[in-house]
Amino acid sequence: MRIIDFEASGGFAGEGTHVLARFSVQVTEDLRLCGLKLVDTPKGRRTFFPSVSGGGRSVTASISLSRQITAAASIFFERHEIAHDRTAA
Repeated sequence: MRIIDFEASGGFAGEGTHVLARFSVQVTEDLRLCGLKLVDTPKGRRTFFPSVSGGGRSVTASISLSRQITAAASIFFERHEIAHDRTAA
């Protein structure tokens, strides 16, 4: 699995959920999930969900795969934050 098309983002996704980044993930050679959002929820949980209009989920994943995708995107996010930290130096 690899994260592709990663871009740090901002804003809210409703109910106090803060958007951290938008990304796509190549799950296998045959499966790519596009237009995902990495978010922090009001309950302190980090997760992801697809960008959809009209409501409802367009992608679902097992708990195990969901945790793997969230962890991979979180690593990308942390690296991005470190790389763009203008207060250091």
